[in-house]
Amino acid sequence: LVTGQITQLSATGIITSDGTERPIDVLIFSTGFVVADIICDLQITGLNGRNLFGEWLKTGAEAYQGITAEGFPNLLFLLGPNTGLGHNSVVHMVESQVAYLLDYLRLLDGAGEGAYLDVKPEAQRAFSDSIQEKLKGTVWASGCASWYHNEAGRNTTIWPDLNSAYRKLTRRVKPEDYVVRQIRVGGYDFVSPD
Repeated sequence: LVTGQITQLSATGIITSDGTERPIDVLIFSTGFVVADIICDLQITGLNGRNLFGEWLKTGAEAYQGITAEGFPNLLFLLGPNTGLGHNSVVHMVESQVAYLLDYLRLLDGAGEGAYLDVKPEAQRAFSDSIQEKLKGTVWASGCASWYHNEAGRNTTIWPDLNSAYRKLTRRVKPEDYVVRQIRVGGYDFVSPD
């Protein structure tokens, strides 16, 4: 367990404020109780230098099934955008997301060394549009100001359906909703096999 300040990520690990680089397999980042505007000082850079929180500041938080974000391969969220609940326990949601994450890792492992998965923009857009449509006419989108909405008034927080519907939706990763690419092993540059 490293409790010192992490100042940088490298291709294989983290670098702490004392300059020590430590190899890692997984990095877990917890935002605390920030709900609608998941914006913080952390810089998450995706493909082509895209800045996750910079984009979300403009558009509102959005992720496919609340788990993966287009342009940010191999970045997965637990309780990401539109997977919070105001009507049930989030434990069920997290369990569904962990099962999805494990299936995602199986797919990634099968793609070979240096692979990454990036959700297709059209899959993310369709999911996000369906969520916003389901929210219409609900108490979660009644026009009242609440911490479920971002500053632009968009609900980026609540899952508007049954927990069982989410479990069914996230039971398996749909490979057709992802692009599989390879990165140059030992480097930072993303290289497309096509």
